[in-house]
Amino acid sequence: MGINEINDKIINLWEEQFNEQEEKSPVLFPDDRGRDILFIGCNPSTGEKTYFDHEEHKLLRSWKYAKSKKDCRDRLVAIEQKSRTISKFFKKFIKIKEEFSLLGLREISWGHIDLFFYRDTSQDHFKKFIMGDSKKGILNEFGEKQLSIAVDLINYISPKLIVVANSFASDMLSKKLNISDSQFNEDTGYHIITINGKDTIIFFSSMLTGRRALDNRSFERLKWHIRQALRVGDK
Repeated sequence: MGINEINDKIINLWEEQFNEQEEKSPVLFPDDRGRDILFIGCNPSTGEKTYFDHEEHKLLRSWKYAKSKKDCRDRLVAIEQKSRTISKFFKKFIKIKEEFSLLGLREISWGHIDLFFYRDTSQDHFKKFIMGDSKKGILNEFGEKQLSIAVDLINYISPKLIVVANSFASDMLSKKLNISDSQFNEDTGYHIITINGKDTIIFFSSMLTGRRALDNRSFERLKWHIRQALRVGDK
């Protein structure tokens, strides 16, 4: 399954879920296969007006403004690529990449996905769309289908290292992949999971930007830990 097929599955899910009304377009993703680091967030925000032109905002308000499924897919992927260059959300990811070069280490590549594709700045409001029983942490059918597609994305990208940069996303992905304490390596300080038959390093963290972001010293420790982990992965 390629990236276009995965993105089409997301559009198909939106057509199935929101057939009788216009609804915000989902986030779709560029081809990040084989990245060194995959950052995983929870869900996309609605997008700041200064980032996008009129036509882009029109499409973000509803995927039904696209002329065809291919047009929708191509334009939403382009919006996601544009967001990575201008959105504050991605600045910490870029900083991690740049510091490898500043320290004289090899050039690294990174990608990003969200576990859920529904655009909403308020996580409390967003969770109403995906949760069946929020107290028990149980997703509804719409949430489960999104999470399954996200796992398809992770398998497709097949990164060397994953950073889950959201506590709720960390809980949901751990449960989905059945990640247990036994997969935590006491010597290295991170979990190891298997993706496409190979060991993959995974860090569970809280947000790197925003009001609930890691403090600066915790972020420094995370950067150090990622550098050490990638060095191990390169051997």
